[in-house]
Amino acid sequence: MDMWDYTVRFHGHACCILAVGYRAALLAKARLSPSEHDEIIAQVGTADCSTDALQTVLGCTLGKRTLTVRDYGKHKFIVAIPGRAVCITLKPGTLTHTGPDFVGLMEKVAAGTASSDEEARFYELQKPLMQYILSAPAENLFTCKDSVAPPNSQTFSFRSVQCSACGEAVFISHAKCRGADFFCPECPDQ
Repeated sequence: MDMWDYTVRFHGHACCILAVGYRAALLAKARLSPSEHDEIIAQVGTADCSTDALQTVLGCTLGKRTLTVRDYGKHKFIVAIPGRAVCITLKPGTLTHTGPDFVGLMEKVAAGTASSDEEARFYELQKPLMQYILSAPAENLFTCKDSVAPPNSQTFSFRSVQCSACGEAVFISHAKCRGADFFCPECPDQ
């Protein structure tokens, strides 16, 4: 099974956003040339289908804390190995390559509000867009530049404190302290 097929299988379906992450991950690997011993870390600018592709191609995961999501609403990928990092961003207009109405149709299909005609139009446009993303020269799709490595979240504490508001355990690294009380990020300071 080739890497694209493995990525599709892991994700559950082929789509243009998965293709964006797949191509970004391949570009990062090509630019960084990691050895088999290099630990790759990545930071993504949105949690969507593209993130799954980075996990399969680069081996970064949330559980290993080698993948972080900074939800800025951007297809921006910072990928690093020891001593080197690249920042890859999707160029404006890439997702409307097959027509200006594609993104609106994608939103309707994802929300379950598309009519059957709109859904058919979406799938008619998605297939050539996905093929374009998978085959176009990387410079047509992305801006790629050297970067600073994202913070590695390997320094993580499992020590917990009890939130003074809700009573739930919260990692001390995430708790807010006010006086002698600790509060989880979900609870307002009391």
